[in-house]
Amino acid sequence: MEMNDPGAAKLAERLSDLSAQCDDNVDVNQRADQHGY
Repeated sequence: MEMNDPGAAKLAERLSDLSAQCDDNVDVNQRADQHGY
């Protein structure tokens, strides 16, 4: 599939942003567990 479609490029960008946010949330939850919060 060609990635010259602006809509597809935007979607891929949003997906990578969302997965980055999910990683951040997991890190926060793990830290909270370690500190007993």
